[in-house]
Amino acid sequence: MRRLHCRSRELGVAVALAVTLGAARAQAQACCAGAGVFAPARLELGQDFLVGVQLRARDAIASFDSQGSWVAAPSETSEQEFEQDLLATVRPFGDLQLGLVLPLVETHRAVPGLGETGFGLGDVALNARYEIVPPNTSAYLPGIAVLAGASLPTGRAPDDASSPLSTDATGLGAAQLSLGLDVERAFGSFIADASGLISQRLGRTVGGVSERLGLAGSVFAAAGYAFRHKRALALTFAMTLEGEAQLNGQSVPDSGRQLTTLGISGGTPLGETWRLQGRIYEDLPVLGKNQTAGPGISVVVLRAW
Repeated sequence: MRRLHCRSRELGVAVALAVTLGAARAQAQACCAGAGVFAPARLELGQDFLVGVQLRARDAIASFDSQGSWVAAPSETSEQEFEQDLLATVRPFGDLQLGLVLPLVETHRAVPGLGETGFGLGDVALNARYEIVPPNTSAYLPGIAVLAGASLPTGRAPDDASSPLSTDATGLGAAQLSLGLDVERAFGSFIADASGLISQRLGRTVGGVSERLGLAGSVFAAAGYAFRHKRALALTFAMTLEGEAQLNGQSVPDSGRQLTTLGISGGTPLGETWRLQGRIYEDLPVLGKNQTAGPGISVVVLRAW
């Protein structure tokens, strides 16, 4: 009886250990897969360097006015936005990641009797991510990371555009600084992520007038499922809010902006070091202001080491 009892106890310990290790492996795989779905150029655990290309397209089929009303684009008019981004991310040490986004922007607009396409370098962006609590390392805390970024005014500002429909405008015209927080958690094969970011655009002077865009904030949330072999699929929600702009220190009434977007993101590895990611999304016909709206798609091909 003692031998049988000892064997039963050993079997129970083995089963519990297998379940624990299996759950840990599932959560680790979910976190790794989620990293690619939630952010286009984020390093996974064990990776130190990444390069890639992101292709984006968006069809502006409507717009929001200053009161938040959704207005369909007039017939015989159209606007399409395209962007190709060169992405690079490096892990200089530990839990710190530094990234670069180098964009090439194209815009096509058409109105009755005129159609044109403009292109050029967009605003180069730098970003940083420091994981205070790395994903899947604490039994009680979610993964927590501090986010920071800077956008440089390397693109052509709208007031510097020279084409009749301003399609050669490729940037904001002002530098931007951002700071935020990201929280994520894996529950077995289920993954969840939420982040918030505050952005401030620096002022600039145009034609003797001092101007500055309003303080901007954005929130992002996603929930998904990690399949085998680091494949993942997630539903995403994003909202951006921007306060009223200022001219010569005075607020411009009804100049704030807002946009709300739903999407589906997915990712799958391509061999040992390559990864394919994609996202389709739609701007909602509600909760918007002073923005164009429409469907969009993005595709990302990455190689990481």
